[in-house]
Amino acid sequence: MDTANSLFSAAQWQHVLFAQSLLGTVLLTPDHRVHMQNETWQRLMENATAIDAASPDTAPPNTPHLYDLIPQAEKILGPLLERAWQGESVHQETVRLKRNGRIVYWDCQIIPLLRDGRVSHLLLLIDDNTRHIETKQYLSQQFADRTEKLHALYDVIAAATEAPDARATLNWSLERILDAVQCPAGAIQIINDFDEDADVEAVRLVAHVGLSSPMIDRLAYVPVDDAMIAPILSRDEILVISDHLAELHQIPHEGAHVGVPMQVRERIVGILSVFCPRRAHIWRNRVGLA
Repeated sequence: MDTANSLFSAAQWQHVLFAQSLLGTVLLTPDHRVHMQNETWQRLMENATAIDAASPDTAPPNTPHLYDLIPQAEKILGPLLERAWQGESVHQETVRLKRNGRIVYWDCQIIPLLRDGRVSHLLLLIDDNTRHIETKQYLSQQFADRTEKLHALYDVIAAATEAPDARATLNWSLERILDAVQCPAGAIQIINDFDEDADVEAVRLVAHVGLSSPMIDRLAYVPVDDAMIAPILSRDEILVISDHLAELHQIPHEGAHVGVPMQVRERIVGILSVFCPRRAHIWRNRVGLA
């Protein structure tokens, strides 16, 4: 692109290309210093210091270096800039960078500006595509989560139709849930308030996977007002409890407890418990598989 001095210095050209552009626009010198920039670029750089330059022929002193503003630019944008210095117009979509601890995605276009047949400056145009990419990633994750839930549901339905008894179905379902949430141990307890022979309302253990003997004994028959299960039965939501039982401290993989009230026709009929290491991070949407 051949450009005359008069074109570079035209106030109207600068106003349209820099001031009014919705793209982050910056003029780079041969040593990759920011010679001119617009407000959109300043916002991308989070209010970088304004640069007052009338033309490319009068560079202000101490202009910032692109690689100082964006530490990863030399590695990621460097090869693209080198191609532009060879006279090639470069367009690269979804360039992934890290800005102040946050991942951003830019669509970049680099245009070489020629003077006397040689590249004198580069025009770098940035379209911040972060929100679009994040939305796409979120929707993709939601789709994957929904698909996983459907697969889990189909598996449980299949087990219910093939298993010889309810206990086998519960054990298989529990194994499937633990695999989905990537936790080593769990249990299913059922409220026995329909049992006329029961003296007190309690929950009894009907299925378990990976539990230690002490924990099996602990969960075998528990009154509903017990400190371990009362908070779960009293609310209609997932409850994550870490380090709440002294006996759990001696068993590493049972250090944290996630309790899920099990409902049938809007009535709580039992508890699904998932146990994992105390420092494990359990994704709430994965626990929702239960």
